[in-house]
Amino acid sequence: MNEQGAAQQVREAGLALSRLWAAPDTSAASRPGPRPRLSLPKIVDAAVAAARADGLPAVSMTRVAEDVGCAKMALYRHVSSHQYLLSAMLDHALGDPPELVGSWRDRFRRLWQALLDLYARDPWLLELPRDTPALTPRNAAWIDAALSVLADSSLPRAERLNTVLLITENIRFEARRRADRGRFDDLAHLFSSAAHASGELSAERFPHLAGIAGPDPVGGGPPTNPEQVRDLMLSALAAFFPEEDSS
Repeated sequence: MNEQGAAQQVREAGLALSRLWAAPDTSAASRPGPRPRLSLPKIVDAAVAAARADGLPAVSMTRVAEDVGCAKMALYRHVSSHQYLLSAMLDHALGDPPELVGSWRDRFRRLWQALLDLYARDPWLLELPRDTPALTPRNAAWIDAALSVLADSSLPRAERLNTVLLITENIRFEARRRADRGRFDDLAHLFSSAAHASGELSAERFPHLAGIAGPDPVGGGPPTNPEQVRDLMLSALAAFFPEEDSS
């Protein structure tokens, strides 16, 4: 799909999202007179600054209007709703994907680290509602970059997008664990509870879980090495790449 087709599909969804897909208007700089005081980039900058300072719940149309110094209703000439403001914020925070070079393993590691760095810088991205419209130009560019890692694999093309989603969700999982470090870790709590429940678990009903329960369970709990989840994903994907690529 070309950019015009993508823009046509999202134009009805929201003003901010359609403007993200629209070709840049370079004529404004050449027109005489003062530039408009309010613009979509200025609104988005203020919203992202609020999210970085106080978290995503702090981003409201009222807060953004106050921060840019305009009436709340003036925002709606540039962004049709709070939901589509979140889309524009997502696109802004993502930026452009990194250049991926080298072997598929090198490219995978570079992509993995770039996304972890992104979520470390903007952890509020992990809080975006699931129904936030995410078909933005930069998000599409990141997905395309992730698909490029799989370009030389034998993975069926129909499965590649699902694989990218799986990789992304694992990165988000790791990013959440890093963001929550030092606070309550529900996964660690679950593992700890299961490991010490040997006296309460029925070996007949839960033969596999009961077999590892006890004061010194096999494995010791969830992954603690920051690269362990990444390396597990690499091992799983290796089956779809030529055997000679063992770098």
